[in-house]
Amino acid sequence: MHIPNIRFGFATNSSSTHSIIVIKPDENIRDKIEEDYFGWEEFVLRSPSLKLDYLNSLINLSLKSDYNFSESFTQSIINSLYNSNITNILDIDHNSSISIPKEYGYNNPSIELIKDLMKFVLREDIVILGGNDNIEFEKFTDRKRFKFPLNFSNLKIDNNYIHYYKHLKYNPSIYARYETKYDYWTLFSSYPIPVKFQLDLKHYPDLNKIYLPDTPELVDLKITDYCDKECNFCYQGSSKKGKHAEENTIYNILWVLKELKVFEVALGGGEPTTHPHFKKILKNVVNYGMVPNFTTSRLDWMYEDPEIFDYVGGIGYTCTSNLDTKILDKILKDFNYFNTKLTIQIPMGCVTRNEFEYIVKYAKDRYLNILLLGFKKDGRAHKFNPIDYHWWCDIIEKNKIYYFGVDTSMLYEYLPILELKSDSVFFSSPEGSRSMYIDAIEQFIAPASYNIKNKYYMNEIKCPMKMVDFYIEKFNEFQNDALIKYKETLFLPLLGNNYEFVL
Repeated sequence: MHIPNIRFGFATNSSSTHSIIVIKPDENIRDKIEEDYFGWEEFVLRSPSLKLDYLNSLINLSLKSDYNFSESFTQSIINSLYNSNITNILDIDHNSSISIPKEYGYNNPSIELIKDLMKFVLREDIVILGGNDNIEFEKFTDRKRFKFPLNFSNLKIDNNYIHYYKHLKYNPSIYARYETKYDYWTLFSSYPIPVKFQLDLKHYPDLNKIYLPDTPELVDLKITDYCDKECNFCYQGSSKKGKHAEENTIYNILWVLKELKVFEVALGGGEPTTHPHFKKILKNVVNYGMVPNFTTSRLDWMYEDPEIFDYVGGIGYTCTSNLDTKILDKILKDFNYFNTKLTIQIPMGCVTRNEFEYIVKYAKDRYLNILLLGFKKDGRAHKFNPIDYHWWCDIIEKNKIYYFGVDTSMLYEYLPILELKSDSVFFSSPEGSRSMYIDAIEQFIAPASYNIKNKYYMNEIKCPMKMVDFYIEKFNEFQNDALIKYKETLFLPLLGNNYEFVL
């Protein structure tokens, strides 16, 4: 098993500890199991039959607990995997359980992923170890162990998250999408912790192998060019004269994104909350099985219609001064759950060193995520003289900010520093390889919102299925261009246009 990229790690703490190790085929390792139960006691599974028993126990528990399938229906699914009657299904400790992802667009478990898991555990070099936190496998102390990262059983939820989970409008699920070109799985979870990663069950780890999706995982969708702030550093050039995208145009685009099996849609502008049909747009994203997120520089919408909060996965709030944090303070006081989806976005080159440090400390004290946005010289910003921000990393380290994000622009600018600060598992390929930008006002697509030199207009395409083919064709072109850039760079992080680092 190889996990080449991951966006976010899970925080679990199991009483039982089950893991996978890779051995040499000629090693003399034998089965060891003393109970008819995969739980607290030590066990070693090497033979195909016992490894399948273990996998069947995981599948059995997930189908019954995650999908509420009956005992008989669960049994019939497991039997269908083997074309025979399987009776030896042992119990397994819930702390070491996994959640079988759903097939994208459906509510049923991904049978194809289960089949790939079966092939994986049957490999001769795969051994499954079991026990608890107090057991040391002396024979395997030098081995790297792997845990299948889909265990939510021990997640501890803060009280502020009660509203978050109680009022979710989108479907809180784990989805699996098979990528045919590079032969791997993309798994995306919107609940209970947002996470997206690539899972290769067929090939041995190869740091030189590139994993790129068949279609975008994330789409950045501009729905308006209106913004009454008219910031002089706005690379979009949005203004009070800016237009909103037509409602039907947006819905047609969302239908295409659903057909492409896109996981997330990041709504932007301009100020997206000013679109007259903003809430309805959010509902349509959700109805198509995708998770909507958006970036905003205003928070009054929370008082006007707080239900908007329940439809989205994440909210990026742009902070450039102490005044912005004071506005946020009032929101956090009036809606104590607002921080559960919030990321503080800081546009670099637009804040002084003192303002930057104040905002960073503010976010840290309130346990808020931080995203640094590199300066972009398009729009009105081409006339703006940016403030030098070479000091940003010193302040991040001085204030002990161990986890933060950057966008692609920031990444390119400070790649040598960021490569030294983060593990390569958080790295992948450039913009246009996993994500795509769509301007619904001008009706064109491009690799990214600040990279629109290679843009393609779509307003002449009327047939929805031709639009799907058009998106796939152009996305492949963006990927090819990204691969050229990939060869010019050592490696770049995952998350579409936003990347995470752990110092």
